Amino acid sequence: RPEIVLRGFRAITERYSRQHVLWRYHPITFSQVCTPEWHLQKFAELAEMPAGLTERCVVGFHDSMKKVVRKS
Repeated sequence: RPEIVLRGFRAITERYSRQHVLWRYHPITFSQVCTPEWHLQKFAELAEMPAGLTERCVVGFHDSMKKVVRKS
C-alpha cells in the first residue's frame, strides 16, 4: 500500500509542485499504546517516505470535545 500511495503522491508532485502538495499526520491521540514517544517514532518513519516530494506536513490532534458539542 505505501508504494501505491507514493506513486500517486509523486504523480501529483510532478504535475504541480512540491510546494503545492502536503501530507497529513492525524489524528494524534495519546493512550497507553500511542504515547508521545510512539508518535514521534511513527512520524519520523512516515516523514521519510515523501522526502523530496513535499515541503509541508499538517498534523492534527484528536478532539473528543467536537462530538460533545455537536450532541448538545
